[in-house]
Amino acid sequence: MKKTFTLFVLLCVLVLVSCKQKQNHSNTLPSNWSTYNSETIPFRIRQQNLEKGNLIPNHSFESGKIYDIENTPDAFNAPGWRRIGENVYWVNTNEKFYDSTEASDGSHAIKINREKSDETEDAGEGVMSDFIKVIPGKYSLSLDIKLKNIKSSKSRLGTKLYDAIDIRVVYYDKNKIEISPNQYSWHYQTNINSSIKWASFAQFNKIDSLDWTTVYCESAYPPFPDGYVPDETRFVKIFIGLNGSGTMWIDNINYNYSTENFSLKERLEPLYLKELDTYDLILPTPQQITKKNKIQLVSDSIRKKVLITYPRNSAINKSSEFIQLSEKLSKYNPTISTTLANQNIKQYDFILSIGNTDLFNKNFSDSIFNDIRKNQNQGYIITSTEKLQNIVFISSKSEQGLLYGINTAKQLVDSVNNLFYYAEIRDWPELQKRSVTICSEINKNEFQHLFSDLRFNTIFTTNNSPVTSQTNTNGFFLTKPLRQIDNKPNLINRPLIMEKSIETDAEFTFLSNEKILHCDDYDNLEKITQINKDVFNTINHASYYDGIIWRGTSDKSINIDELDLMQFKSFTDIPIVLSLYLNNVPFERNVNANNILSPPVFSISGTIFDQIKSINFEIDSLNLINELKLVSMSCYSWNIGAYKPDEILYKILVKNILKDGDIYKLISLSDKLNILQLKNKNNAAATFNKVEYEELVKNFRFEDKCLDSMVLNNIGLLFDN
Repeated sequence: MKKTFTLFVLLCVLVLVSCKQKQNHSNTLPSNWSTYNSETIPFRIRQQNLEKGNLIPNHSFESGKIYDIENTPDAFNAPGWRRIGENVYWVNTNEKFYDSTEASDGSHAIKINREKSDETEDAGEGVMSDFIKVIPGKYSLSLDIKLKNIKSSKSRLGTKLYDAIDIRVVYYDKNKIEISPNQYSWHYQTNINSSIKWASFAQFNKIDSLDWTTVYCESAYPPFPDGYVPDETRFVKIFIGLNGSGTMWIDNINYNYSTENFSLKERLEPLYLKELDTYDLILPTPQQITKKNKIQLVSDSIRKKVLITYPRNSAINKSSEFIQLSEKLSKYNPTISTTLANQNIKQYDFILSIGNTDLFNKNFSDSIFNDIRKNQNQGYIITSTEKLQNIVFISSKSEQGLLYGINTAKQLVDSVNNLFYYAEIRDWPELQKRSVTICSEINKNEFQHLFSDLRFNTIFTTNNSPVTSQTNTNGFFLTKPLRQIDNKPNLINRPLIMEKSIETDAEFTFLSNEKILHCDDYDNLEKITQINKDVFNTINHASYYDGIIWRGTSDKSINIDELDLMQFKSFTDIPIVLSLYLNNVPFERNVNANNILSPPVFSISGTIFDQIKSINFEIDSLNLINELKLVSMSCYSWNIGAYKPDEILYKILVKNILKDGDIYKLISLSDKLNILQLKNKNNAAATFNKVEYEELVKNFRFEDKCLDSMVLNNIGLLFDN
């Protein structure tokens, strides 16, 4: 009996020691794991953290319990969270104390109601999460928030909201000891407290009312590398509270390990195994597409008889889109005609009816265009009928929409396998106005490519010299003259657009369509109020302007939410053109974020595009790398919901390279180039095959271009230094 008891005690000790060792092991990660160089962390570990999704338990506060004290809902317990302060409540919209608007997701949320705030307080009231286990790397934080009558506790001193809304990520080491959040920024030339995540709120004077909206929580704006935890971080806690006065509701807190912790090669690898057919490779992705039958254009080595018909009195056959479609079908010797008698239909095996032909008008009414839900003047349909299955109709309510439809039909032709991939398509652009600003000259073919293949409405390009930008004392953007080119014939020599200089009081040069002002200094937004009075009211030129350029919270914004838009709109009632900068932002020390082939990634609240109808993309020049980005952005602005950056890039490469091995090789070498740019060049150069890279990029073609000197020059600089 004594021997049995002794064995039992020894077994218990071994179990306890094993558990302790396992616990210590889980908190003790290799010291060489770097938050800015995720390749130091095994892929499997990073993938496991990505697959966890939202790391916050009870993120929407749906689990909890009320302690009923004298019939008041003050005391509560929400698992995963700790209540800090007396004026913090657990909302239950099913109870009499709350209404249905007090939760964003589900029936529960947290409400903080402070009638007064003391300016001597070091901290306010709110909720603090339990410890959340993390590894080094980048994380994103967002939440749903609702606000009412928010004021700073120091408002009597004339301060803005500053930290009235307090959102923080607190970092802890393996022993759960808090560590410093300070991170030096070369851009701001100072240490940044990377723990604070309330930068979006700080610049408001006050917030009278904000309905439920999703906010991306950041410490500072690009090019500061927001979201990276210190290398030694093993745990974090998230605090969300109210230091000022007013009422704040919070719900649906999300804290995720970012895909930016993976190299471009790692992100694309799953796609190499994915079978993509012609339907999958349509760019931009149509809003609605139903795959149908594949129509054979050759049978038993005999070419089918093909007809392309279009309306009488139409010049659509002279468009580049029509010509390109005809050329793609040229091996089948198609007949092109404006007339088609019913008795002749059976003479052809495959017919493309383009526009409102007699054949189309006989089989369809205008009600078919009701399926185009937005921007009908640019939408199109591709359809057929049960009785006429050998006829594919492409039609639109406008010529512009019809050109877009022809462009899609061109992509459905597989001349290698002699197939037409018929699909029922209803398509339209998400945003009505889509423009590009290119700070260099481009030729006629490049204009056509941007208008036709990429579906941009307007192009702003320089006249003879690159745009050089500076900000004057009014926070207004000055540039050299830009020339606007519309997607219309004979308009290549449009007048110049010169932006207003408040300092020199230069005269406006107006265009007949797009009229745009630039404002780029987020610290001087109040100046727009004065500009409104001086320029738009006194001179009465408001009607001439289509909008004012807005780049979000900085000139290279990545995350833009409705709170940012609300702040900008509080200073101006001018229509807004959202402008996004596409050239790589030089994030500090981030190995994975600067790959020259990486597609642009923006986190923009969906409700933004309910209020902004125009978008502009800015690039320095139309080199091949930037053209890849513009293709991605044409897909984004056309169908925002279907935009998956890495998948779009892979599709672009598949359409233009076709060989998976070459794609993999190109991405791998591009990643190595990126690492070389950020590491000690002499130590890393031995692992980089310059000759192999040069040979590959010279053979890489995109839209009839070789990968340009931009890439090769970058390589040369690495090895010459």
